[in-house]
Amino acid sequence: MVSKLEIQESETSIAMDIFNNLPSNAQQLVKNLEDYTVAVDELLTTENILDDNEIVDMVLADAQIENNTINNSKKELEESPPAIITITEGYEALKKIIRFEEQLAEENFKV
Repeated sequence: MVSKLEIQESETSIAMDIFNNLPSNAQQLVKNLEDYTVAVDELLTTENILDDNEIVDMVLADAQIENNTINNSKKELEESPPAIITITEGYEALKKIIRFEEQLAEENFKV
């Protein structure tokens, strides 16, 4: 039976092979995306540590916003969350970005 560690090592090896076969500009794009995801996942600290009263005030303010008991600005009311996309749509978008980066490197590409 194959262990999870062996499967993970195999998948990592395959991913590295794919990565190493990409053009250099596509490799840079992948590295930039990886850096972005790492940065997004990092925890942010607040300037000052909140005390219990401040935490309660924040929770109450959030509850008021969720229950629409306070008047939000017109801009906030008009904002909508980003559209959800499928994995396939995300994959296709990344392929387009990679192709665009490849075209930038080509001599005959004109903007």
